[in-house]
Amino acid sequence: MKKMKNKKIICFAIMLSLIVGLAMPVYAANQQAYRLRYCLQNDHMYYSETILNLNVSQRADKDQFKKDYDDRYIVLSGVKINTISNNKKEITITDGNDTICTVDTSDKEIKEIIGSLSVGDYIIVYGKLSVKGIGNDSYEIEAEHVVAHSSRSFQKGIYVFYSDDEYNGVLISDLSVRGNVKYRIPSTWNNEYVKDNNNNNGVKGYQYYLNAIAPINKLFPENFYIFYFENETYIVNNQENPSESFIKDVESKIVKNILQDDDRSVKIEVIKDANGNEIHYYHLSYQIGDYEYNLEFVFKPDKKGITCMLYLYYPNDAYVNHTRDVAYLIETMTVE
Repeated sequence: MKKMKNKKIICFAIMLSLIVGLAMPVYAANQQAYRLRYCLQNDHMYYSETILNLNVSQRADKDQFKKDYDDRYIVLSGVKINTISNNKKEITITDGNDTICTVDTSDKEIKEIIGSLSVGDYIIVYGKLSVKGIGNDSYEIEAEHVVAHSSRSFQKGIYVFYSDDEYNGVLISDLSVRGNVKYRIPSTWNNEYVKDNNNNNGVKGYQYYLNAIAPINKLFPENFYIFYFENETYIVNNQENPSESFIKDVESKIVKNILQDDDRSVKIEVIKDANGNEIHYYHLSYQIGDYEYNLEFVFKPDKKGITCMLYLYYPNDAYVNHTRDVAYLIETMTVE
């Protein structure tokens, strides 16, 4: 591992020390699994599409359609049942434009729902799209959830969790100097009481005070931090094509720099989210005053640098309200 230049990476240690000084009443923490990791790995985020657009895209360029949609989780809303197979394992649905697609409903719980429905009933389908056929000339939706008797229609191009949390967020594209990192934040994050600029030793980033969003929580912070680490600026003898072990070593040093006085070893994991995207990850419990907070670090490296994120919260159901918001930001992020 090459040595880093002798300068601080970001000023998170100051943030942690400020939290120590807060006066907080004593509550018993409801310790649970690290929530962001659980959400990322178990809670699919579905992209809202229309049958018409899927069919037009598939006919226009089958190879590109496979690249864009194969194994992608999507939601089709405002659709109605066109046909139901005798064994209830398959239906076709239409969105009213004479466009039809096939849905695999063979899952036991889905079959039971379909068994209570009729042709013409409106439904919402959440599932994974699979490209099929010789030459990628067909596709099918494998249903994970079906909401019966619902004509609700989601706007095309937004992201939706199964409980119908909709996200049509604000695009942020100025995190890095090169503009190679883009992500979306919920609109509730984009105001002066929540979003704050961080700039330390030339490292630009944002801090989001999530406990300032309704339901407002004045007792325990729930914060999210994001910044971009430029390899060329902060690593001596930077490698042109750094190996994964090199990158993970840099990420562990970033964590150590943030925590400063914490002497435990840091081992960065490579995990996949529910949609199959790889991320670098580390978590720990961190004592701040009389309370233990959960800290979850997420990294997305590229050839020129590393997008670094930290989610901090007190692990009690009453004070953790924005985990899905954070997952939305991470899963909509593109790094070029």
